[in-house]
Amino acid sequence: MIERKGGILVVKEWMKKQGLFRLRLYLIIMVGILVLFAMLMFIPVDLGPHDNTRMIVDQTYRIYIAPPCYEQTEVTNNLLETTFGSVVESSLQPESACTAEALSTINVTMWSALKERLFPTRWNW
Repeated sequence: MIERKGGILVVKEWMKKQGLFRLRLYLIIMVGILVLFAMLMFIPVDLGPHDNTRMIVDQTYRIYIAPPCYEQTEVTNNLLETTFGSVVESSLQPESACTAEALSTINVTMWSALKERLFPTRWNW
């Protein structure tokens, strides 16, 4: 390394300072990542079905049915397939407690909510 004499900052000291700066920067980044990870793992959020979740509507009785509950219902053959978003906008009622329970919101961590939004499993009928 090039060294200068006479009390002027030498290249070695400059490199040491740069290394210390990088170390501090990496430490700040790592702490930030850990805080973000802790937030994802422990902060609870409410999660409900997507607006594009498939639903069955009986137009005669003006009710909607969640597909997992369809076998338990007694409906007419005047059926329509639609989405949860359009059911919410209309004045339809859930067919039974099964449908209301299947579409209820759940309290999960932010990490679980993120996984569910990226890879739907619960309301993927």
